[in-house]
Amino acid sequence: MKYRRLAMLMLFLVILVPARVHATVYMVWVLNQTITKVICFQGALDVRNQFDPSQYINLTNGFSTDVIKNLPPFTPVLLNGEQMQQLQKSLSEMKTTAGSPDT
Repeated sequence: MKYRRLAMLMLFLVILVPARVHATVYMVWVLNQTITKVICFQGALDVRNQFDPSQYINLTNGFSTDVIKNLPPFTPVLLNGEQMQQLQKSLSEMKTTAGSPDT
């Protein structure tokens, strides 16, 4: 299960972010089979539609977008401090359970 998630994440990295990425810190989070969240922490990146690359948005510091299968990326949303803390908490919880076997 872990390897499938990693493979999906790598696939989305190749498909969604083929454009300019220079000294950029970002995260691609595959929530399920149809929804992927892309968050830019530093720098800028383009998030493109897998099926029509002419449909894209630009993410900059602190912005996120959701990508839903077969749809263009949604308008970027600025994350506030509370949302960033919630995200960090979720990531730290995932980190502590990463060593446990899948159930």
